Amino acid sequence: MLRRTVFFMFGIILAAGTVLVFWQPDIFKREALNRAAEKLLESTAYEVKIGRVSGNLLTGFTLGDVRLATKPEGVELLRATEIKIGIRWAALLLHRTLQFQSLDWVKLANLGNGKIAFQGQVRMKPVPSVQIVLEDDDVPLEKLLAVAYPVPGSLRLIHSGKWTLQTDSHSTTLGMKGRLADAPISLEGARNPDDHYRADFTWANVAFNRLWPTASMKSGTFSASFDVFGKGLWVSGKGKITTRMQEDTRTTPWAQADVRLSRGIGTFGIHVGMADTQAAIDGKADLLHESLQADYRVDVPRIESLAFLSPSLKNAGSGRIKLAGQAARSRSSWRVEGHGTGENVVWQNALLNKIDVAFSLTPRRQRWDLGVTNLQFQKEAPKPADILSGQFSGQGQSPDWQSTSSLQFRDGSSIELRGVITREPGLWQWAWQRLVIAFPSGGSWTTARPGTLMWRQNHQISVHNLVLTNGTQSLSIRQGVLDKDFYRFDFSAEQLDPAPWAKLFVPEVEMKGSLNASLQIHDAKSQLGVEGFVNGKFPSLTVAPIGLAVKDIDMELRSSGQKLEVLRFVGKTKKGDIQLTGGSQLPQLDYSFHARKLALTPSASCKGLGDVDLHLGGTVESPVLTGRLGINEAAYAVPKKEQKKKASEAVAASSSTTTAVSLWKRGALDIGVQWTRDVWYRDGVSSIETHGDLRIQKPDAKRDLILTGTIGSVRGSYSYYGRPFTIESGEIQFAGTPELNPQLKIETSYANGPSTVYLDITGTAKQPVIKMHSNPPLSDQDIVSVIVFGQPLNELRSRTGGPSSNQEMMQAVGGVLGSYVSKGLNQTGIPVLNFDLLNIQPTDEGGSQLTAGRYLTRKLFISYGQSVQGSAEKSLTADYFLTDKWTLQGASDSVEGNYLDFLFRYPLNKPGAPANNSPLPTSPFRNSLDQPAFQPQFRVPMQ
Repeated sequence: MLRRTVFFMFGIILAAGTVLVFWQPDIFKREALNRAAEKLLESTAYEVKIGRVSGNLLTGFTLGDVRLATKPEGVELLRATEIKIGIRWAALLLHRTLQFQSLDWVKLANLGNGKIAFQGQVRMKPVPSVQIVLEDDDVPLEKLLAVAYPVPGSLRLIHSGKWTLQTDSHSTTLGMKGRLADAPISLEGARNPDDHYRADFTWANVAFNRLWPTASMKSGTFSASFDVFGKGLWVSGKGKITTRMQEDTRTTPWAQADVRLSRGIGTFGIHVGMADTQAAIDGKADLLHESLQADYRVDVPRIESLAFLSPSLKNAGSGRIKLAGQAARSRSSWRVEGHGTGENVVWQNALLNKIDVAFSLTPRRQRWDLGVTNLQFQKEAPKPADILSGQFSGQGQSPDWQSTSSLQFRDGSSIELRGVITREPGLWQWAWQRLVIAFPSGGSWTTARPGTLMWRQNHQISVHNLVLTNGTQSLSIRQGVLDKDFYRFDFSAEQLDPAPWAKLFVPEVEMKGSLNASLQIHDAKSQLGVEGFVNGKFPSLTVAPIGLAVKDIDMELRSSGQKLEVLRFVGKTKKGDIQLTGGSQLPQLDYSFHARKLALTPSASCKGLGDVDLHLGGTVESPVLTGRLGINEAAYAVPKKEQKKKASEAVAASSSTTTAVSLWKRGALDIGVQWTRDVWYRDGVSSIETHGDLRIQKPDAKRDLILTGTIGSVRGSYSYYGRPFTIESGEIQFAGTPELNPQLKIETSYANGPSTVYLDITGTAKQPVIKMHSNPPLSDQDIVSVIVFGQPLNELRSRTGGPSSNQEMMQAVGGVLGSYVSKGLNQTGIPVLNFDLLNIQPTDEGGSQLTAGRYLTRKLFISYGQSVQGSAEKSLTADYFLTDKWTLQGASDSVEGNYLDFLFRYPLNKPGAPANNSPLPTSPFRNSLDQPAFQPQFRVPMQ
């Protein structure tokens, strides 16, 4: 009975064991494994959660949805969708060897297509040993590294290969072969019981664009190799990194390291060289006492050699940077100090002549001093806002530092400030305690109360309580926020004189007056809104680049919601007035500008007077300017070579600013320009009066202007080879193409005795065609002889019975040279007399004929002629323009006597005239003065 009972109990136990081995509830297995993982990781910052478990001890387990997360936030770092574990029990029971038959392909859910397979064994006899083989495929190591250390988002380290580890009581070896970032990589290491170790590492031909997509050396590769060996704390080794550019077959060393320590005490050196960059660190280390002393130095003769760090440095320009200092570390503290200089540093469009920096950093105190000399923001064109000198210093302990700064600007303005810099999570804050802004002629502005300026890591800038006062003047920004897609400013001003502020940034503008304003400006996703008012009175306003002078400006602007109204904006010019009117529901624009007798003088060689009617429409993002310019009088004199050079330099200096304004590209333009006469072109002794009807256009999203219309001649003369050619007719036709290359049709004549030479210019401005003919017809050689010597070649020979005498030749050449001399005299001295017409030319009788003329009124033109030598003839001519078609001309001549001409002028288009082929709509402006006028003359002799 007892025997049967024992067998029965044994059967029950065996059955229960079999059930427990082959069948366990999944929830029981999951909870058991989760508790085991929690116990193993309780002293770490991570936790493992297992979502599901299946299988048993004999056949193995399958784990699903295994997550690695941080404590206590629970931020998921890794997730394995499936892990299979199998154990060979026969090897464990018979040979005391634990074999992991397969830890089959860990499928990492948040690591792309990465997979890991693991196999290994632990042998307990006869010698304890471990053998592990790990194979991975397409595993992004940078994401695994990011679990413990932040890794740049641009880094890409995809690895595929095989890892092996073998260790026992005699030695430990580690090996790895595979491909990392598509480049071969290998690691071999060994260690024996005597604590001797060795490690070899190679990584060959790694493409830069796989590791550093933002680097400029995308076509290059680099290779690395390291060899380290030693015993205990005794370390010896060498390392090398080499680079190879695709366009250069040479291999250039980039970094080399040499380390030698004996029992933890020794020296080390690291030297880096790339292009013109040299950096070195030399020092001593004591690993036993955890101490370190090092000297470092960096020398960069050319900033662009650092382009491998950032593509923006590729075109940075010239400049040199030097940095040197010391670093030390002990068990309880550390210290880093140094000093550096930068010379002729160019960054984008800014130029810095010199920068000096000194710093000293310890855990308890940080201090730095920074000085700059001549910081020029526009390297082609110095501006008043450029910094001549600046000083910045700070000291304190993280996260707060006391700071003082001072800046001296090119125009004599200066800034002094003192405050506290604080670093907080995600932002930097500067709280000023004192802020003083001084202008050479605008007094000093000081802060009325403390305020703050904050810069956040998302590049948002905000300012609070910026209140500046200067006597009765005040300027404040109570709150301002500038973000990537949003900005908002609360701005107010009382009795503000804007002249010193405007001159600091726009020196060409001079103004006097006062301004009162209270505005709330905000813009979110191109939805501009303005609330408040602006009132101002300015006795004078001058804009030097265009020669604009306006006085007695009175303006009043109001805005509510999206509506911005010009309640009043009027001013006076020297001979007329200006007015701005309109109101807009933003972002739409609807404003009109009217000016009567507006005078502009952009340069000493160019001036004009006219009436302006313009309308500004469209939107804030895409404005459209249309209207009309009626020119009453204008003059342009071709400047000398020196003046041309200065003008081109000025244009080049401002072009960088002009091209940077995207508003010009987004906007559209359609303006008509007309004038009937009194618009002069002068080049030396050449003087041409013109009429014109043009249309200037610029479509949306285009940079180039399109001109349509005609410029014709009214009267004038053109100097060619020293001879004055009278302009019979002249026409410059713009066809409305994006390329400004108008058609030319100009006819001129030069009369000398019985011969008249005609010079015709056709073709285009870029490819003109010049033809000469004469009346009576002459050969080309005789035509040139008439121009140069005043008569054909046969007459020169017949007069002397053969070739011309030297005396006659000298007289003829002297006449030509005299014309050039008079041209030079006209360019240098005579224009200051402010004539509208000035002509000096040789006469047939010898000597020169001087003709000068000027408009006395809009309708009366007077000219006077005088022979400088010879017969000393004199003439006085007066033209009175009754209408655009009828002109009354009176003259008094010492030879022909007095007479009166009644002139009729009417434009007649020739048959077959080319049509306007402009791709733009037909011009609404008059465009008929495109052919020479028909001028019948009625001469009435007068006593």
